[in-house]
Amino acid sequence: MADDSRLLRLGGAWGVLCDRFFTLQTALFGSGTDFATVALKTAVEQLVWTALFCVPLGTVFFFWLSQDMSWTNCRRHCPHDIVRGMILPNLVTNWCVAFPVVFLIY
Repeated sequence: MADDSRLLRLGGAWGVLCDRFFTLQTALFGSGTDFATVALKTAVEQLVWTALFCVPLGTVFFFWLSQDMSWTNCRRHCPHDIVRGMILPNLVTNWCVAFPVVFLIY
């Protein structure tokens, strides 16, 4: 049961961070749907939020899950160059889908 509560707390914290990010974007760039606003919001989301937070944290999170939620196992089995070996491939794959989809959603 302790593992379930850890996942719930992590999910709740992530939900709060996401909400704050999108609230900040609206405060900075407005809620307009013109091309310039949508392009700016998409660029900030993908090049800052996604590249610096979502993909790195998501990659580490799912690697941790695959190691039975054990940081000891993570350290033992972590690729030598996790950025080049896991994070960058996930980021490029994400961008291939997310840039056009996020732009359309905004």
